[in-house]
Amino acid sequence: MEYAKKYNPGVPQEKRLNRTVQAWSNVLALWEAMKRADKAGQLNGEGILKKGFETMRNSTLGWVVLS
Repeated sequence: MEYAKKYNPGVPQEKRLNRTVQAWSNVLALWEAMKRADKAGQLNGEGILKKGFETMRNSTLGWVVLS
C-alpha cells in the first residue's frame, strides 16, 4: 500500500484495490528477475525463470520475503 500511495498519490484509499497492489508487487518481482537474468547474460524466457526467479529464494523484495 505504501508503494501505491507513493506512486499514485491522487487515488484515495477507498478506491485502491488489492488487485492493484498485487499487480504492482508482481511487476516488482518480474523486474528483479529480469535484472538478475540480464546480469547472468541470459535475458530470455528460460533465463528469466532459472537465473531470475529461481535465484530469489530467501530474498526480500521490498516488503515481501520470498521463499
